[in-house]
Amino acid sequence: MDCLCISDNTFIFTINFYKDYFVFNDFSTWVSTSQDNVVTTDNKVKLKLKKDGKEVILEFLPNRSTVFKYNKLIKSECGYDGFYTFTVIACSETQEIEVNYPILEAVDCAYNHLIVNNRLDESFELLKYIELIKANYYFGDIRTAKEYYKIAVDFIKKLKCNC
Repeated sequence: MDCLCISDNTFIFTINFYKDYFVFNDFSTWVSTSQDNVVTTDNKVKLKLKKDGKEVILEFLPNRSTVFKYNKLIKSECGYDGFYTFTVIACSETQEIEVNYPILEAVDCAYNHLIVNNRLDESFELLKYIELIKANYYFGDIRTAKEYYKIAVDFIKKLKCNC
């Protein structure tokens, strides 16, 4: 039986965030175990998302964009935000590759509300936390990124600025 596997165990994706949904864009290099090595991207692949000891299973099509509603994610104190572990399950479930990725939709929404309500000092303070989350995540310091995330959530609560 043929299956799709990710070449070099390199799971590459981006996420574009919108108000009610996000778009998961897969850019991984896929290979087939079939004799003719033809990669078909019509077969869905499992995507496990874990956060705070909970998990959900989603499906996506390789090398395509897939739209997911936020309500498919794991709810927390700040909407569906948090640090998720994205695990692709491929190659007849013999290949699992994990990538940590922050979802900050509610935090970004609160920031946008502060901007449009001309609460500039508070918006710049929140933007500082958002950028510290992203920068620490970028450099692989997930622990510090999570600390700044908690600071940002507490800051939003203090302002009573929810999304």
